[in-house]
Amino acid sequence: MSRKNKIKILATAAALSVSGVSCSNAENENDGDMEKQSLIEKLKGLAGKGAKAIMPEMAMCYEVPAQPREEFTCPQCGNVFYIWDNGFEEITSIIERLKAQGHDVKVERICLKCAGLIPNDSEGNDVTNKFSYKAPKAKKYHIAYSANLSDFYAVEAALSNKDSYVMWGDTIQLSNEAEVLKKMLGK
Repeated sequence: MSRKNKIKILATAAALSVSGVSCSNAENENDGDMEKQSLIEKLKGLAGKGAKAIMPEMAMCYEVPAQPREEFTCPQCGNVFYIWDNGFEEITSIIERLKAQGHDVKVERICLKCAGLIPNDSEGNDVTNKFSYKAPKAKKYHIAYSANLSDFYAVEAALSNKDSYVMWGDTIQLSNEAEVLKKMLGK
């Protein structure tokens, strides 16, 4: 039996033993072929039970994060960043819906340095969203910075005269979002 196959069998045996399935002879090279067949049968039996069947309750499983999704050039300073998706497409959809209702709103992505959120000499390489809102009869825009999609859902609900919004299946009451609305809308 090759070392690679033996490692695979031992790893499978370890996973099965965590789930309570006995694999006592998996490391015995003489019984390798018979034990391999036994493991295959046990694995087939567990196949329909999913990962919980072989992982203990305390095990933590993580998805490997994807590589940064896109290259972004800050429109103010020209620096290039490789960023994760922070919901900007959904944020621009919210802005378009608000514009269709007659609200004077804008959003643009900028780097944290240009937003004044980190010192110019720092090594920060993240971006945020610059949100501009001009209330009716106001002379100038209120500017806020946020990378949180939920902040934009709260703004949409408030400007649409709703008392709540739904995000990821949860209903959020605007009465709990007073600080967010003050930051984003200036009121």
